[in-house]
Amino acid sequence: MLKSITQRESSSSALGKWEDAGDLLSNALSTYLRSCMFLETFAPKNGVDAEHLASRIDFSLNTLHTKLSEELTQSRVILARMRNKTLSRFDSLPNEIIGAIFMDVVYAPAPGDLLCPSMDNAVRTIFQRLYQLLSVCSSWRNFGIALHELCNVFDSQTIWSVFIQGSPPPSGRDATF
Repeated sequence: MLKSITQRESSSSALGKWEDAGDLLSNALSTYLRSCMFLETFAPKNGVDAEHLASRIDFSLNTLHTKLSEELTQSRVILARMRNKTLSRFDSLPNEIIGAIFMDVVYAPAPGDLLCPSMDNAVRTIFQRLYQLLSVCSSWRNFGIALHELCNVFDSQTIWSVFIQGSPPPSGRDATF
């Protein structure tokens, strides 16, 4: 009970700090925008001052603006992932249930499947189902790859190479496994 109260207080504190930091960032960006607009009204017209200003602007665009863009993108990714994970029922199911579902998705015949497919077609179908399942999101991919029974038909190197290359599994007569 005490741990749950402490955890809730920590979560509430973290949420408050995040919201406060967001407010500070928003205000700082508004102030920065106003200073950029103010600077624009006083842009020098002569060569020496203009070159100095241009070099300072270039430096800002290449350092500050790059850093801001990268960190805002990272924060957006983190928040989106956290939101999705928070609302997902995936993490609330026991691993045994998720594992059984994954195994059925990959290995159980679908209603339209042939009763006795050729080995080539069966392996291709399994690989395509595995690829599609592991492509849903990072949580599913991480769980699926950790579930050794799911991937035991293919070596882990084959599976990872497909995901690293970002291309779907091979299909047709030219496919090799």
